[in-house]
Amino acid sequence: MKNGLMSVEATLSVFSQVVKAVEYCHSNGIAHNDIKLENVLLSNGCVKLADFGFAKSSVVVAESEEFCGTLPYAAPEVIMGMEHNTMKADMWSMGVMLYVMLFGAFPFSDSDATSMVKAQISNTLSFPEKTSDILKSLVSSMLEPSVEKRADAISVHLALSQF
Repeated sequence: MKNGLMSVEATLSVFSQVVKAVEYCHSNGIAHNDIKLENVLLSNGCVKLADFGFAKSSVVVAESEEFCGTLPYAAPEVIMGMEHNTMKADMWSMGVMLYVMLFGAFPFSDSDATSMVKAQISNTLSFPEKTSDILKSLVSSMLEPSVEKRADAISVHLALSQF
């Protein structure tokens, strides 16, 4: 961020490597549960996903009062402590990460959890004026409030092949 945003092409190159890592984890039954920019290591163009401290081997997590993860990256169902699909929650976090990489800001204000969840659920996602429809569609597919409609790692990987 201190050097400015990367180009869209560079961003998608880095992001596609993260998607491949998450896709691999998910195909082996592992959800990361704390995907954020700070857990993506970049060295000589090679991306590594780090910090598996909150990783889960179960797809569905029961209702919980205990929040784990990082608030601005967390899916609404996670913040609300609802039973949730951990892999779909990872995909929400991936959508937040891509949004931040592309636009340099979080898609939803995290000044307080309640208003952030309301914005997430109402699907009030906005994009800078010159954002391509294909990028809007990709980000929106991951930041879909309906878990059933939210993209998975495989579909995001396929969508990235359009670029």
